[in-house]
Amino acid sequence: MVGVNSVILVVALGVFGNVLVTGAEEERALFELTLQGLDVVNYWLLQDGELPAFGAEIFRSLYKGYSFYFANSYNQEFFNAHKSKYVPEYGGYCAWAIADSSTLACIMREEWYIYQDRLFLFCNAEGKANWLQDPDTYIAQSDAFWVDKYGTLRDGPYNTGAFCNATV
Repeated sequence: MVGVNSVILVVALGVFGNVLVTGAEEERALFELTLQGLDVVNYWLLQDGELPAFGAEIFRSLYKGYSFYFANSYNQEFFNAHKSKYVPEYGGYCAWAIADSSTLACIMREEWYIYQDRLFLFCNAEGKANWLQDPDTYIAQSDAFWVDKYGTLRDGPYNTGAFCNATV
């Protein structure tokens, strides 16, 4: 017979996808799907301007209490092995808006750029073009803002669905 404490422990911990998480983290992750389910690993397989794939709930991983979906198990495995590499900079908010005005702005999934092995997302083509004029300066400004506000580059809020247009 299974003891009550064992049942409570299993329920409290829960197995969520391939990751063992606490009940509170699982509950938050149910409501905190990043980037409406875009596969963040998929960006590394694309040519500039191509659209990333959406993931599926069956290929879900957690990072800092947020859910990330992947298009396949390979992308999920890459993410799980190197999470800090694949999460987008500044929580997946527009890199130009953070550099220009320290604001968390929506993104367009087709406006992205990988620079110095970091994924940057943008609110529109103009913002991306502005940012590309001097990425090192804008990264330094944005990194300083983010760390000052949230503690580290990987802390802070993650974009849980703010797209600027209907390309979803």
